[in-house]
Amino acid sequence: WPVYRDQQRLPTGLGQAVHTKFLNLSPLDRASAAPLTLAFSEFDDSPEAWERYDRISFRDLCQRLGVSRRMYDEAFEPMILTGLFAPGEQCSAAAALGMAYFFVLKQQNAFDVRWCRGNVGEKIFQPWVEQLRERGNVDFVPGCRAV
Repeated sequence: WPVYRDQQRLPTGLGQAVHTKFLNLSPLDRASAAPLTLAFSEFDDSPEAWERYDRISFRDLCQRLGVSRRMYDEAFEPMILTGLFAPGEQCSAAAALGMAYFFVLKQQNAFDVRWCRGNVGEKIFQPWVEQLRERGNVDFVPGCRAV
């Protein structure tokens, strides 16, 4: 990882397919995901699209569109669990499509993971706290809820 950052830029969707890291899946399994492009093209973030795709779970949508069980189990289910914190049968297709667009399809390298090189508190939060303290207009009250 990163998956896409150093790869040739291609149109969204195509880039993710061409530069896939899901090489343990057969080409047939990967191709079974192609009908999801129809759902992505119909899901335009309108209230009507949300209403239509909220009626069906993401798992049911994948089954209806012929996504292979292996493709679903090894690629889509982990993404849904990570992005929506629930299995695909408990998430509406609308929520899954919206999440997938934002985190995977919005641009080719949107799915690339970037890890902090060191302790997150020391590298990110402590410098931020120091910067806010230097401004002098922030009160820090440790151990209390923010209001």
